[in-house]
Amino acid sequence: MKNLEPNRISIEDEFEEAKKGLHEDKRAFMHDREQDLKNAFAEYDRLSNENNLHLLNPLISNGDNDYETAKSIYNSNRPILIKHRETLKNHNGGETIFCPICGLKPAEQMDHYAPQDKFAEFSFHLRNLIPLCGNCNRKKATKWLDNNGNRLIWNAYYDAPPSHIPIECTISLDACGMPMISSVDISSMLQQNTSDGIVISTIYELELLREYQVYLVRELRDELNRITNAYDKRKDKMSKQDFWNQMLEEYPLNGNVSIVKQILHDAILNSENMKSWVIRHLQ
Repeated sequence: MKNLEPNRISIEDEFEEAKKGLHEDKRAFMHDREQDLKNAFAEYDRLSNENNLHLLNPLISNGDNDYETAKSIYNSNRPILIKHRETLKNHNGGETIFCPICGLKPAEQMDHYAPQDKFAEFSFHLRNLIPLCGNCNRKKATKWLDNNGNRLIWNAYYDAPPSHIPIECTISLDACGMPMISSVDISSMLQQNTSDGIVISTIYELELLREYQVYLVRELRDELNRITNAYDKRKDKMSKQDFWNQMLEEYPLNGNVSIVKQILHDAILNSENMKSWVIRHLQ
């Protein structure tokens, strides 16, 4: 999970941008509720910065006269949302933003962190709109608090990053002696503090272990091909044990690599089964 720098637009400017291009009924709503909405936005930002967003109370609830109007202010094709995406991209490296939760796919959708159905007034508050991939956005849906009033989903703008890579996998050998991903689990290195607790909750709520399993199987297949080709070029010059030792020396990751490569990298470095395959089965 990777933090994103949020859009730091002021509430005053955000409000003016949101009013542009609205139909008359929506402009009237924005005018009539302007101070209430600005106060709600300010309260949202205050609670977010204090890590108390779970204390947020709705201003406009389902059944209120303004509920549907408030929700309808959001439209992903409106100029304010297009500009929001560009601002986030520029503030976060200038490259395509990958999903800050799973890290597997581009973040092509915009999630309402405080769910739109529960908090209609934040349907267009930009610091409530976090880019996610379609899979994470769909599975998050309207998830908000658990039965104890704790937030269920990690917030890429405000929550602390995990203390360690949150996923680990185990490599075993199949019946033919080939390495395979035998399990994918929450990392045993994660500390059971508040920030890692919400990381663990997010992994379970969004069913991410299954997603990582699919990607890790593909990544391991590609890595076995890479190792086989590398050994084929060196086998006349060194033993398999020397090749394994050299591979470990060359293996540290450099640069900005995917979360899947990081997980697999850690597994290979600590896998006796990988060593066994290299020494006993490479030809």
